[in-house]
Amino acid sequence: YLGDKDVLMAQNPVAARYAGTLFDAAKTADAVEPVFKQLHTLSDTIKNQPNLGSLLGDPGLSAEQKADVLLTALDGNMHKVLRAGLNMMLGLGRAEIVSDLAEAFQSLMDEDRGNLAVTVRSVRPLSDGALKKLKSILEKREQKTVTLKTEVDESLIGGVQVQLDYRVIDASVKRQLALLHQQLLTVRVG
Repeated sequence: YLGDKDVLMAQNPVAARYAGTLFDAAKTADAVEPVFKQLHTLSDTIKNQPNLGSLLGDPGLSAEQKADVLLTALDGNMHKVLRAGLNMMLGLGRAEIVSDLAEAFQSLMDEDRGNLAVTVRSVRPLSDGALKKLKSILEKREQKTVTLKTEVDESLIGGVQVQLDYRVIDASVKRQLALLHQQLLTVRVG
């Protein structure tokens, strides 16, 4: 069962909002691809170099200094749309979301192109037939071209978890047990 009550948010909503503004600006400037490539590079660099993330979070550094650090990470070559967007975010004290922007921006690119990247998690690998059926159902439901990525996650106990961009449809046994646990906590005895 893939009901709406099992939908959770998976993506940083603040990063998604800023990515939306950045995507609109990049699209207007016909610069979606170069901005995405640079965002992806920045995100990977921040995730692979923990000191860089700490530096961006340092309250002792000004927004301009943080922008210079990001510019250096791109070897001094940053698209003007990305530079303006990052300057705005850094000026508003939102350095912590820079590493999440690429994922949100990618989702917007996919949506704009009519594509939907879907991650399917299960305890064991799903059969080709089950994946084909799930893909067909999702393409009808979402009215988009679906690309499936599969992951094995033994902590789910059973069932599946389907991540569609920023939404997660969680039909796992783990989630059902957590819901049952919450219901039992609210039951009054006596």
